[in-house]
Amino acid sequence: MTTVTLLTELLLALRDNNPDGFKHLLKLGLQELGLDVVDELTRDFLVPLLSETEAD
Repeated sequence: MTTVTLLTELLLALRDNNPDGFKHLLKLGLQELGLDVVDELTRDFLVPLLSETEAD
């Protein structure tokens, strides 16, 4: 899995309001790409998409 693929899949899970799928993808991303990559993706790309309440 590439970082672009993971990011795309995570965004689709968010759009589809699929928390189980999102959690599964995070776990898969952690296993395949490591914590540093997943942490950077969430901080740089996903958190800015969330409202203040969701980001907390």
